[in-house]
Amino acid sequence: MDEGIKKVIVDCSGGADQALGLAYAAACREELEIIGITVSEGNALLADAVGYTLDMAEFFGLSVPIASGEAGREREELPLQRISILPEDFPKGSAKDVGKPAWELLHELLEREEGVSLVAMGPLTNLAQLLERYPESKEKIQEILLVGGAGCESDVTMAAEYNFYLDPDAAKKVLEAKIPTVLCTLDAGLYAGLTRSQICKLGQMGGPAAQRLSDLLVRMMEYPVYQVQPRIPVLGAMPVMYLVHPEIFSGEKLAAYVDCSRGICRGRSLLDRRYLLDEETLHVKVLWKAQATAFQEHLIEGIFALDEILL
Repeated sequence: MDEGIKKVIVDCSGGADQALGLAYAAACREELEIIGITVSEGNALLADAVGYTLDMAEFFGLSVPIASGEAGREREELPLQRISILPEDFPKGSAKDVGKPAWELLHELLEREEGVSLVAMGPLTNLAQLLERYPESKEKIQEILLVGGAGCESDVTMAAEYNFYLDPDAAKKVLEAKIPTVLCTLDAGLYAGLTRSQICKLGQMGGPAAQRLSDLLVRMMEYPVYQVQPRIPVLGAMPVMYLVHPEIFSGEKLAAYVDCSRGICRGRSLLDRRYLLDEETLHVKVLWKAQATAFQEHLIEGIFALDEILL
């Protein structure tokens, strides 16, 4: 394999934006090699998220091992009802879960491969369990690119971003591991989205993959929270986009923490710039903005390219 191709493990939890991210990763075959996929509970209950991910992976031509994590332990405390956005007509494939826990697959892949980047699109439960069971694994991870946290924005509560809120203890453990990390915040996500016109054209002009992804995003457009926004956010595509096109993002290295309390600030990301810290000592790069037009162009071109690969 070309030495310039980055090896990637994707950790996801269902959702239209994560389908876009997985599809874009599958399209960037000259830059990325997906070597495995793990699934956590997040945008859907675990069983739905696993089935959804298996179907997506097969539909996008990904023949890689897939493993699932644990069902949520605090489901009754979630402030929003989880909705599985898997359409009834999404083709049911023959892809299978490898039958081992997500952290076990992560450990095996990291032991076998070198220079692996972990792309986490949902809650960080699986990564935290990996670090808890195999603390030595952190030396094998080249970098973690995750969707989580916020500076000025929030979504699930007035203080917290969804992924960090679902499992703040996991987010805390991952950030404290001192692994080089890129934090794709909700703030940057405001720039990382597609317009309604682009979504419709994606379905009208593209092949099977583009049409399926357009259908998923059209369903998202029906949610009240998105009806007033100029762009439909596709946060799951951000970490993949950063791997391939880091030049379209801007951010800074900061000290990063997570509030794990049981109060109203549970899950809040604390991004500290109070002190003039040496950037060499900081391991978390926080992304604040993305060039919206460039993000849209790269993503749409990637989806059309994926259709050409699949056809």
